[in-house]
Amino acid sequence: MITGSNSNSPETRAIASVSYDASNYEVRCTWVQIYKGISRANIAIDNIPYVTASVEIKQQLINEAKFIRALLYFNAVQFWG
Repeated sequence: MITGSNSNSPETRAIASVSYDASNYEVRCTWVQIYKGISRANIAIDNIPYVTASVEIKQQLINEAKFIRALLYFNAVQFWG
């Protein structure tokens, strides 16, 4: 059940009833934020090797960025299939 101050908005009601499309503001915002996060994780993965740190620390940071990216992809699949 959706609760909160915006639960009566048409966008939120459409999401709750699974009758939304790409023009829904909340859907667009969620999509954009997920893919911004994925992009940032990719940037981190690409650039962490150039950081001055031990190999172990760099590998941990890369693994954490990969986890965040995977979680964001998982959330996208949960939302949109």
